[in-house]
Amino acid sequence: MMADSFLDLLDDSGAIGITALHCPICGEVLDPIILENRLHRPEPIRYRTRTVRKR
Repeated sequence: MMADSFLDLLDDSGAIGITALHCPICGEVLDPIILENRLHRPEPIRYRTRTVRKR
């Protein structure tokens, strides 16, 4: 992994730059937000009920 600079769009009025880790082999990009989201993933839904709509 190599540290690399990226341009992240902030909104219509401008942009901000971020530094993230970039793998030159597979292309994966990791930044602090991505790592935080991977650590705090929601629990998967184990049981899903189907609702039947009456017409």
